[in-house]
Amino acid sequence: MSFEATATAISNGVTNLGREITASGTATATSATSYADALQSATIQAQNASNTAANTSVSLVNVATDFVFTVSSLEDNNSSGTFRDCIIQTSKTLNSKIVFSVAGVIVLTSSLPIITSSCVIDGTTAPNYDPDGLPVVCIDCNHNDGIVFNVDYNSCVMNGLEIRGSNNNGITMYCSYNTITNCVLTSNANNGLFLSGSSNNIIGALKYSTVEPSKKLPSNIISGNGNNGIQMYFSLNNFLYNNFIGIDSTGKNALPNGNHGVLVSNYSHYNTFGGPYYIDNQGVENNPTGSKGTVPPVFVIPPLGNVISGNLKAGISLESSQNCYFYGNFIGTSADGTKNIGNKGNGLSILNSNNTCLYGCSIDTNPFVYYNVISGNSLYGILIEYSNNTTIQGNFIGINSQNNGIIGNGLDGLYIGNTVNVVTVGGVIPLGNVISGNNGNGIHLSADSTGFETYNTFGGLFAFGGAAPNQQNGLLIDKQSTGHKIGKNAARTNVFSGNAQNGIEITDEACDIEIEALICGANTDGNEPLPNNQNGIFIHGNSQNVKIGDVVNSIIPTNIISGNLRNGIVISDMSSGNTIYNCNIGTNVDQTANLANGESGILIDNLASQNVVRDYKGKNNVIVNNKKYGVEIGPTALSNVIINNYLGINRVGTSYPNVSGNFNENYNASNVTSPNYI
Repeated sequence: MSFEATATAISNGVTNLGREITASGTATATSATSYADALQSATIQAQNASNTAANTSVSLVNVATDFVFTVSSLEDNNSSGTFRDCIIQTSKTLNSKIVFSVAGVIVLTSSLPIITSSCVIDGTTAPNYDPDGLPVVCIDCNHNDGIVFNVDYNSCVMNGLEIRGSNNNGITMYCSYNTITNCVLTSNANNGLFLSGSSNNIIGALKYSTVEPSKKLPSNIISGNGNNGIQMYFSLNNFLYNNFIGIDSTGKNALPNGNHGVLVSNYSHYNTFGGPYYIDNQGVENNPTGSKGTVPPVFVIPPLGNVISGNLKAGISLESSQNCYFYGNFIGTSADGTKNIGNKGNGLSILNSNNTCLYGCSIDTNPFVYYNVISGNSLYGILIEYSNNTTIQGNFIGINSQNNGIIGNGLDGLYIGNTVNVVTVGGVIPLGNVISGNNGNGIHLSADSTGFETYNTFGGLFAFGGAAPNQQNGLLIDKQSTGHKIGKNAARTNVFSGNAQNGIEITDEACDIEIEALICGANTDGNEPLPNNQNGIFIHGNSQNVKIGDVVNSIIPTNIISGNLRNGIVISDMSSGNTIYNCNIGTNVDQTANLANGESGILIDNLASQNVVRDYKGKNNVIVNNKKYGVEIGPTALSNVIINNYLGINRVGTSYPNVSGNFNENYNASNVTSPNYI
């Protein structure tokens, strides 16, 4: 069953020729889950379409304004033709416009009047303005206040100005339905842009070079400010498109904001970063994974995504703000996604903020086409605490935008802890993520987190490619984290291979974990080794009720836990009540290739008890080829059951012996080790 919804949105804007326009967009979307989800997706797509049209068209006729005021002097006084006088005049009118017949720097002698009436301020009308270049009009606030909008009837436009040197914010908005494009906000003591009770604003626009039509250019540059690049405070439903925040105009060097790139706080709900577009203005479609590794990849920078890098704290911090959406943003990298310009804190912090969504693609597009890249940040790629219902689908975390190089985050790629409930990472193909190359774990579930699910995650390797090791585990579950599902039926295979430690580690009394449709130690199709440097799965620290394996309908119908440099599976340190079903351990999908684990297929030791390794719903474990034992039982392991498994032979009786034998000798007699197929 599917749900379909259609939405229409209308936007106002100013073209790069200074023309005011109104444009609409209509979109239809489907959802497999609910009509509300379909309507939400359609609304976002329609809004993005109307915003893009309103901010990029250059062919529409000029919409009449009531008054036009011209800045003809770079002086700062109340004389006619000064910028200050033009602002004073706008307060006496509605729907006025300020244009420029001069270019250069206006140095303020005092704070400008607050703008209290709807107006357009268009610096692109100044002489010698280059739509491919930076603004030619600069407002040097000279340690006075920046520009402040507090308009009763809302709807102002700021286009093509540099605003610098404020003792507070570069721009402050206390009104709504405003547009800011082609601006540079830098060297301001507080925030570059501060939105307070300011909603339904458009910050940025789609922009391509007029000289090199395939070259994407930033709409706004909001960098080098003393506090945050942008702060939203009690501000709803804002759209941020194609901005550079924390880097310079080249997109190659850090120009850090002193705090976060973007701070979204105090109930600033329903804000959108980037947009779901993946075709450039030449009609080329993004396809960075080469249609699941079958054709040469094509790389197009997601057209509406922001670059939020180089900031001294987090790239983006969501604090007590719900229902925010992210599409096609590069957080911690250069503008092309290939160079490390990490934020000094986390890439994205989600704190006490529910219903956050990071979307890299939709179910009917090629993989990862408008993906977020969250890489190179000094702490975590993504940190989630005290937040529920987060969705992360189709993104690169710890690798570059081209799926061929590592830009690791300093700690874990994704950290989830401290009272987090319901996080969905991935989904049916093509909604998986690449969480690889990080200096900690790929994914870390900790501190009472519950209800995590991951499907189609590449943890420790590139998408459909070779190793991109996380320097610890592909997945770590610890500190009483519970109730998680690693994999699920219906083409939802996770691959945790190529990591410097274990594919999956479960410890510190973590419990109630389901693991199915898993490849651990082999490549994407499960037929070639891609080893984790330690064990495939390591369960210890009194962890309980971990279920490995089921009868699944995935593209990989059984768990493949093979090719690891040490053991396939280890159960240790008083861990009990864990089960292993329907796994191939030491071989490939059809049990015809030698993908030996470097030591034993399964090791049960150090007071581990009451664990079960057996058949389930007519499906047996196949434990073959391993370089030590098929199953090794330590002297203090008690009351474990290992029955009805294929040991040293596959399911059709072909011999693939474990090098040291199927079992070690002299294990405790309380363990049950027969019958098995040998």
